[in-house]
Amino acid sequence: MSRKLYTSEYCDGEIVATEDVHRDHMEFYELPELKLEVQKLAKGSGYFYCKVIGEVGDSSYDSCGKQCKDYKPRNGVSGCCKHHRGTYEGTGVFKMIYNSKLNGETA
Repeated sequence: MSRKLYTSEYCDGEIVATEDVHRDHMEFYELPELKLEVQKLAKGSGYFYCKVIGEVGDSSYDSCGKQCKDYKPRNGVSGCCKHHRGTYEGTGVFKMIYNSKLNGETA
């Protein structure tokens, strides 16, 4: 079973992560609450995320492949790079989380 992924309004939707990661971020920056949006895989979006360089690329350009110094085919021979990941889009479903450390509650 896969875990749900979210973006937060605090990070302008730039970070797609689990609720636990957003909760850690919220506690570190002492935010009282955080609004999260559930994300889904954006199939056929024309974009990809590279784990090595940490950026989104355009699938229509030759930015991913043998010309990249970090290219490592998943099958060890050719094809899709093992660092190539999908991108995500919002679902319009939101969830509020609260910082229990600021509210005097114990986790």
